[in-house]
Amino acid sequence: MIEGFNSIEEYHEELCGVIDKNWSELLAKVRTEVANLLKLYFLEVNDETSIEGITWTQYTPYFNDGEECVFSIGDVYYLLRNEYGGYENIGIDDFNPRFNPNPITDDEHKDAELESRLKLLQELLHKNESYFQIVFGDHARVSITADNLRVERYDHE
Repeated sequence: MIEGFNSIEEYHEELCGVIDKNWSELLAKVRTEVANLLKLYFLEVNDETSIEGITWTQYTPYFNDGEECVFSIGDVYYLLRNEYGGYENIGIDDFNPRFNPNPITDDEHKDAELESRLKLLQELLHKNESYFQIVFGDHARVSITADNLRVERYDHE
């Protein structure tokens, strides 16, 4: 018998509890570190714009017209504070005058920098989808602001 335990079942329960606790603590730490690193994509420009954060969805589709259902990260958006205290999503297409005739800022160079940062962030997330799936989970909406990280269940399709 295993020292300190009356049965293998007792040992098993203890070991499962230790693994669950360690995994939860590790995941919380990694999420915080990742969120802090991703904040750099918007914090430096926060003073000059109304950008308050970033958000994206990530999930495995339930149906893909007979093809394999594969996890992926959707488009990444800046979060802009609206007049009602909520957020408005600004994506890559919003920087394109063909889709949005109203500029994001009054500075054409600042708009180009914001668009570039968003594209780089989106590229980073897409290149590392497996990592972000482990860190934030499947069927999730991730939102990061200067002082908050939210991971919410995302219902799709």
